Amino acid sequence: MKRTAQGILIAFGTTLSAVADYEVDIDLGTLLEGNMEISGTTALVVDPGPPEVVTGGRNNADFLTGGPINLNPEANWGNEYVMQFTLASPANLTFSKDVEFAAGDADFFIVEGLRTEFDEELGKTVAQEGIWYEFFDLAPPAQSSVALRTGTYYLVVESFSGFDGALNPVDASFSLNLNVLPALFPDEVKVNLGFVAGAGSPLSFNTFGSSFDTQLAVFSFDGNLLQQNDNAGGTAGFEIVEGSFSWEEARADAEARGGRLAVLNTQDRIDAANAFLDSAGSWPQLWIGLTDAENEGDWRWITEEALSVSSWNDGEPNNSGNEDHALINNSSHPNRFSWNDSNFLHGYLLETRGLQSEVSFPEGLDAGTYIAVVAGAGAVFDLGPITTTGGAVGDIVFNYPFNSNAGPGVGTVEVSTTAGTEVSETVWFEFSISRGSPADFVELGKIADPGVPIQIHTLESLIDTELAIYDEFGYVLYANDDADGAAGVYQSLIDIPAGLTEGVWYAAVGGYNTLWGDGFEVTPGTASGAYSLTHPNGIVPTELQAGVVDWYRFEVGNPGDGGGPVEPSRIEITSLTFDPASNEFTVAWDGAGEGPFSIQMGSARDLAAIDAQDNVLPVTAGVGLTASPVTLRVPQSLAQEPRVFLQVIGPGPIR
Repeated sequence: MKRTAQGILIAFGTTLSAVADYEVDIDLGTLLEGNMEISGTTALVVDPGPPEVVTGGRNNADFLTGGPINLNPEANWGNEYVMQFTLASPANLTFSKDVEFAAGDADFFIVEGLRTEFDEELGKTVAQEGIWYEFFDLAPPAQSSVALRTGTYYLVVESFSGFDGALNPVDASFSLNLNVLPALFPDEVKVNLGFVAGAGSPLSFNTFGSSFDTQLAVFSFDGNLLQQNDNAGGTAGFEIVEGSFSWEEARADAEARGGRLAVLNTQDRIDAANAFLDSAGSWPQLWIGLTDAENEGDWRWITEEALSVSSWNDGEPNNSGNEDHALINNSSHPNRFSWNDSNFLHGYLLETRGLQSEVSFPEGLDAGTYIAVVAGAGAVFDLGPITTTGGAVGDIVFNYPFNSNAGPGVGTVEVSTTAGTEVSETVWFEFSISRGSPADFVELGKIADPGVPIQIHTLESLIDTELAIYDEFGYVLYANDDADGAAGVYQSLIDIPAGLTEGVWYAAVGGYNTLWGDGFEVTPGTASGAYSLTHPNGIVPTELQAGVVDWYRFEVGNPGDGGGPVEPSRIEITSLTFDPASNEFTVAWDGAGEGPFSIQMGSARDLAAIDAQDNVLPVTAGVGLTASPVTLRVPQSLAQEPRVFLQVIGPGPIR
């Protein structure tokens, strides 16, 4: 046999053969959709022309290798005929042998390159870049197909010469029909989920709610298999769902619960269901996932599998009154585990999500891009990613880490698969892990409650700024370059009338031409200089360095404590006005209990000097305050300052 065989190969001799790469005999050009005939011979053919054209008659490779090619090392090939072709778009090539070949034993290979090398262990010259082969040893009609991406390839027709020690070089002639159709690859129709989490964050993906037995695998972007799972719950479990359901309603309800109507397609499954019911003690009549609604008398499971083992009661199924669906009789029936056909309303036997799949990464994943592949039971995952065909198909519910800020419906994708090709039987979900939240940031604390209007800006700055708001997953939710470029206002303003949801958020300030990207990916701009970030609780004056982005972390609501009561030290300034004539200000605040409160003030220098350990401005404007709002005079020591900053301090530690 030409394919791999067990044995020992010993090569003798020290003289190396001269090595020449394959040579192209004919260029078929760019293949168009449709049919064409390819024919020829591996024998030497000289067309005197002019110009003279020489084809065949060359033996530049005795053997071939490549990714999927696994041949008997004792096999040998002689002269070859090489056809170059180009695909302008992915295509499915189907080769058909409709008549017997006139002479010799022609074998067909597709290679990505013409390179050959001498293999000292084999003692043969070996073509290196094979990606497909077909021997067409069977009598016609015979077919073989391959899907290829855009690019240039070489169809090599080799004349088989026999095995080591029994060579009989004979040139081969051939004639095949080639059909070219458009093709898709899974990565070309993948679902892009975007960023789903930061590096190191726990992750979980599952197919709970799918209508069939699924498998799930997660691959690195370069195709390495990281983790896979077939049945998240191990063997299938069962539940009794009581009620008055038609069979169709029961099927829909079961799938809505993340399971399916019980499929008892083996004796082991029948025994498992009976053991479960026996342990329950009593049960009503229960629908199962068996029906002949499509074709009377042709009983099939909801997986499309034909009935092979059964537990029908005597005289059943009898189709009395056009009964198209099967049930298990109730516990009071003389044959209580037996089946009847029916068309009434019943409860059902739910097969739980043991058939669905789940993959978890408790320690998270490194920053980068990954691929989750969902296929049906019976398929096999391999490096690539590659998934074999022939697995189960149906309606997929794919659940992934939820980010409520990314838009409605995010967190679940529903899609269907159909039998046929890898593209139709599998679904690829591409997702990215951000590098994690910024390591260096200024902590602003809580600045608002959920749904309260928020305005953040740099309008008091001296430089051309850019401003962005990120959620904790690394998505850019808001960005602004110029608040009013037409009016010459090159500072930035983000106004969110509907407010933000409860959680952790980040504001980022950059100079002109900063580019914001998801996953906290930022290309800093070039502007530098003094700027101020104004937010609902105050102003942060600072200096922006060239080629740097400044990050600010803030909270909306109370994400750290599940949204409970506001901590005593969390204070939100709700209004602040200043009267220059009287040098007085009026401040109102909310969210810190009954007090007492103090008002602390300081200059820009004082603000720049405070840190996490010493975070109180130095000048006291008022103490022992119990009500809001209050009106106070600016302390004399700050009267000449161009900018004055204010804090409301409540009981408990400062945050």
